[in-house]
Amino acid sequence: FYSDIIFQNNGATGSAIGLTCGGRNIFFRCVVNNIRGHGINSSSNALFLECEMYACNQSNTASTAGINLTVGTLVRCVSHDNAGSNSSGFSIAGVACYMYECISDTNGQHGIFINSTTATPVIKNCDIYNNGSNGITSAGGGSFIPLLIENCNILKNGGWGILSGSDAITIGILTNCGFGTGTQANASGDISGLAHVVQILEVITLHLSLPCRAKRRVRLDGVLFGFGHGLVSIVLGDSN
Repeated sequence: FYSDIIFQNNGATGSAIGLTCGGRNIFFRCVVNNIRGHGINSSSNALFLECEMYACNQSNTASTAGINLTVGTLVRCVSHDNAGSNSSGFSIAGVACYMYECISDTNGQHGIFINSTTATPVIKNCDIYNNGSNGITSAGGGSFIPLLIENCNILKNGGWGILSGSDAITIGILTNCGFGTGTQANASGDISGLAHVVQILEVITLHLSLPCRAKRRVRLDGVLFGFGHGLVSIVLGDSN
């Protein structure tokens, strides 16, 4: 168990990784910054809780990110301001990768780069915005990639909100996600190449002071409303 540790400044040249995790560990509130390569590279079933990665991949090496995850779980982690055209916030490079309530913003390349033909990512309650290229990119390689994205906000990215590469066969479910409009829109559009992905928008009726425990999108009479955590203090309709 590692808590409240800062890993930083690992050299002026080269592409060395800031933190390599090869065992079953827990990292709590750790910070990784000013790193030449991946901020974190994890090849074990580790848990990262409320960790922050920024200013990583200063060598601008291809397919590099604030954290590169082969297997493991990320909870309330933030990867931001990893500059350079090859720098993503999160890279998913293997099977059994889970992301909950994470933020990926203002990275030079993608918000989340699914960089594996064997990946089975679960991405829930995450905010992915203002990244230089796509919010979420599926690399492909001609293989099926099961994908679940649920209750995420994906907006103001420089490319697509979600892009499946030309050789990727992405299958799965996209549930209750929000995309920006106007100045908050994804530059190329919201979704591309996800022919085998089912998109579900949750339709419910809310009443006075109904607790909303997760970020939700609510549609009533053709109008789409977005609500975050807290109480909705307005009657939107009758449940009968």
